[in-house]
This record gives sequence, C-alpha cells and structure tokens, in this order.
Amino acid sequence: PIGTKDQISLDIKKPVKYVIWMASLENGNLSNYTTNREDVYKGWNPCSAAEIRYGNESRVKEASHENFDEDEYFDFNWPKAPKEAGYNVHSYVYNPSDIQNADNAVILKECGASLIVTLNDTDPFIIPEEEKEYYDEDGEPIPVESIKKDKDNSDKDKYIVYIITVNIRKLEVYWDDKTGSLKYIFTDN
Repeated sequence: PIGTKDQISLDIKKPVKYVIWMASLENGNLSNYTTNREDVYKGWNPCSAAEIRYGNESRVKEASHENFDEDEYFDFNWPKAPKEAGYNVHSYVYNPSDIQNADNAVILKECGASLIVTLNDTDPFIIPEEEKEYYDEDGEPIPVESIKKDKDNSDKDKYIVYIITVNIRKLEVYWDDKTGSLKYIFTDN
C-alpha cells in the first residue's frame, strides 16, 4: 500500500543493461502504472523513491522518482521518455538502444542486488494532512479529527511492483552443411 517500502531481490543471472520498474494497482488495469485508477494520463507515479543495493551497501543511493522517471531517460540517450507516469529506469549502459557496440552490463545475482521501492502518491498538488484547514458554512474551523478520512479508500490501495530487465546474450551464427542453411544459437557467455 501507499506509504510502504518494498525490497525486491534482483536475482538475474545474465548481464543486465538496464532495469525498469513500475507499480500497478492490484485490482486495476494492468497497463496503468499510476495512482489514478480511471485515467492513466491523470495519475502520478506511485514509486516515489528507489534505491539499488548490492548486499548491504547502497550502490544507487535512494533518490526521488524524478531521477528514475525523468532524468535517466534524458541522461542516457533513450530514444524518448514515456508519456505516461509510472515508468522508472536505472541504466548501466550509456546508450540503451544500441545493440551492436559493447557496453557495460552487470550480473545482478553475483552482486546480491536488490531494488528498494518506496510507494507514495507523487502528486505535487497534495496538501499534507497536518496543513489542511476545514471550515463549515459559517466560516468556523472544523477539527480534522471529525472528518471521515479516505472516502475513496485510496490509502488502502495495494500495488504490485513489476520489474523488467534487458539482458545481453551472445548470438552465434554458423552454416550447417547437413541442412544447407544458417543456424542461430544464443549462448549464455
């Protein structure tokens, strides 16, 4: 739910170019990674902060969602950033769309890597509860305690965090004399 921090093991055995993560409402549209159940273009990123750890050491220090859903796309030559909120990325390579040139990649399993995601509503227009003031029709202040909170149950919405990695694999191409055709084999090294 909103207001929680989840640690997800990145147990990936192949070299990883980049890691993408999104959080989707548990009972919502599977392609909506925002806080708005009805309209993906009116929602905000539910992943308010993230950190990548190698074992107990912070490898990518905790940073706000702007670092992962805006800055990374522009800093690392992505073809374009997503229009919808909620897509977060950390790149280990300088040019993620380049498939020919060798670049850095990390075997996350060997690093004991984990992704720590903080779930919160990143809507910049939300006023913190302690700063809200309520008044009745006569202009008299209403105590915050007397107002029924969370009418739409949004504080209790549960999210599922999805992770996508792009891995590097070697493709061997050779001529097979028996069949008279090219053969393709992906190898793990």
